[in-house]
Amino acid sequence: MGALLRAHPYPSPSVSLAPGGGRSGGDGGTRAVEHLRSVTAALGMAGVGPHVTLNIFQDFDGEDCAPRPERVGERDRMLDEVTRWATALRPLRAPRPGAGDGDRPALHDPVASAGARAAVEMLVAELNAAAEDQDADRYDGMFAADVLWGSPHGRTLAGYDALNAVHRRLMARPVVPASRYEIVQTLAPAPGVAVAHVRRRPVADDGKDHPLSAEMAMYVLIERNDHWWLAGGQNTPITEAS
Repeated sequence: MGALLRAHPYPSPSVSLAPGGGRSGGDGGTRAVEHLRSVTAALGMAGVGPHVTLNIFQDFDGEDCAPRPERVGERDRMLDEVTRWATALRPLRAPRPGAGDGDRPALHDPVASAGARAAVEMLVAELNAAAEDQDADRYDGMFAADVLWGSPHGRTLAGYDALNAVHRRLMARPVVPASRYEIVQTLAPAPGVAVAHVRRRPVADDGKDHPLSAEMAMYVLIERNDHWWLAGGQNTPITEAS
């Protein structure tokens, strides 16, 4: 049970609508399986009725499992139920992109999606406010101490201090027009992780798009101690045709 909860502390597509069976040892193990049913139900799984009860003295031969015939029957009934439920639930499980590519997974976690989206929206709001005020410290306010950064021209920087020094110089003597940041799409591969495409549009003094090319950024945010931090960003120049 502990291994299940460590692997899946939250409901996720990998276990949702999946069947599950139990194997126990003695009366205490039977009660543990009954408790496990409530856990699997909370994870969105379908627990099957039959389960196998093995006795360490009667169903094991040294280190090998040697179940009695009646236990073999219990095992077969449980596996038959798991198979039957898996077949019935398969049409209800969310299809994965690239479903024809073997075991290629879809990483997006719908349960974590709202938190990831809110984190990206918070970052974009801070970037827009900081860009308007030319405030480098606010612009970098959500950047982690060991943030990795890639500029549109291929330069890379590591660490908040180095990046903040560059942003302070750029905003002290603006060499580019004001900017507006817009979320394009987000991905929540796991609780506490957000990946986003964010578009930066240069804005002219009259509020219209500036003729300079825009940029597309890839941002990765991580939640740590109830606070979201930017772990990495890569900026790429684009044309309006893109």
